[in-house]
Amino acid sequence: MGPEVLAFAACFARTAAWATAAPIIGTALVPPKVRAGIAAALATVLALSRPPIAEGSFFQILPVEILLGLVAGFAGRLALAGLEAGGQLIGLLLGIGFASFFDPASGDDALPTKRIATYLAALAFLGADGLEHSIRALAIIPTDISLVHSGIGHLLETSSIVMLIAVRAAAPLALAALVSNLTVALASRAAPALNAFSVMLAFFLLTGLGVLLATGPAFLDETRHVAELATRAAAEVFAR
Repeated sequence: MGPEVLAFAACFARTAAWATAAPIIGTALVPPKVRAGIAAALATVLALSRPPIAEGSFFQILPVEILLGLVAGFAGRLALAGLEAGGQLIGLLLGIGFASFFDPASGDDALPTKRIATYLAALAFLGADGLEHSIRALAIIPTDISLVHSGIGHLLETSSIVMLIAVRAAAPLALAALVSNLTVALASRAAPALNAFSVMLAFFLLTGLGVLLATGPAFLDETRHVAELATRAAAEVFAR
């Protein structure tokens, strides 16, 4: 194969890995053929600015290209995962664990609140130009393996705040759940004849609905903040 063809193959390995790990495009909702088409289109553009690759060094460059694509895609997806976990935690605190259903995007059971948080995070990520910054990170030409080390280190820094994002998103409802449990416990102690279990779910749902309505603007602000964080993570993943 010619050096130009090898340069395209290296770019395609990177973009295909990115399309597998990136937010929105990397979900199971996007058919593999569509992801392959997007990867091929991006690789065609990137190959125009890529110097030719000698045949002897292609197989040495290929693993680095795949790692670069995975890191560039996963950098933006990692921060959004915290908001998705927060949505799942909100559903559990509301007591609607029985309403879980199969989510084709994650390949696992998910609560409706997680699906809502996932879609809101995806829209906010698109609104913050996160996908464009993630694609721009693909255009970097690797000079040595230290670039991959830098990207992985950046991922580890971002991963440290995933659970913080989840807890912060569900914090108002967690406090409301604690107050609701105490209220039901005190009511049951004051009136032993009261069947607490018969009113607990309805009380939790009404309380949770009121808290969600009251804290809705704050949750949207948190969603926007997380999307901006994911955008910065995607844009600066290979910053030295």
